[in-house]
Amino acid sequence: MFKKYIKYLSSFIIGTGVLFSLNLVVQATQDKAAPEKVKITPADKEKAVVKIGDKTITVGELETKLNNIVPFVRKRYVSNEGKREYMEQLVNQEVLAMEANAQEFDKKESVKNAVRTTMIYRQKKLAVNNRVKKENITEKGIKNYYDKHINEYQRPERRRVNILVVKDKKKADELKKEITAKKLNLRTFHKLVKKHSIDEKSKKRAGMLQFFDKNSKNIEKSIIAQPFIMKNTGDIAGPVKTSKGFTLIRLSGISPAVN
Repeated sequence: MFKKYIKYLSSFIIGTGVLFSLNLVVQATQDKAAPEKVKITPADKEKAVVKIGDKTITVGELETKLNNIVPFVRKRYVSNEGKREYMEQLVNQEVLAMEANAQEFDKKESVKNAVRTTMIYRQKKLAVNNRVKKENITEKGIKNYYDKHINEYQRPERRRVNILVVKDKKKADELKKEITAKKLNLRTFHKLVKKHSIDEKSKKRAGMLQFFDKNSKNIEKSIIAQPFIMKNTGDIAGPVKTSKGFTLIRLSGISPAVN
């Protein structure tokens, strides 16, 4: 594949010579944690480093590419060998792109969708960057946001359970005995809920309730008390008397306190 482009690569040898003669070195000293960004004169930015086909990579473009690399990775390209390696990577990318165009990959629907997805991501990022400026974010604004969203930063321990509700205690005891004896997993518990539970609301979610803490108002107190006594997910409690019948409670999740 590369043979058809080989006639264009002679300029690469000249280009890398230009690169080194201009001393486009990512500065790195032992007393600095990360290499400094490349800095060159405006006149040098227009000079060609390498030409592959109709594509020319200038010194300015190379400067931008190098400076967009995170400092930790940029250290790899401090030496002349490192810069040559980086240039070879760029050349390979351009050659592969030319071959892809020659095979009309750009007309394939999957490629168009990938480009569309990238464009959407870029547009969203641009919209956010234009709307939110770092200098406009004040200490007061940060504190106000924190105070309004305190539940995201400070909350008590929470638990999550699956419940199975039946009409009478005898039936509940039988089901608990079956579950405990066979050490049934969550999936099997889901099947029992769908088969036996009379609580239609929780039954649609295989008995799953939302996370709650000890002071939650939207969960019955008789249910809340049990999960915080249980130690391990998979433990079974009950049956307890609730407004809808006799309820078996399976601990399915523990969310630690956040502060």
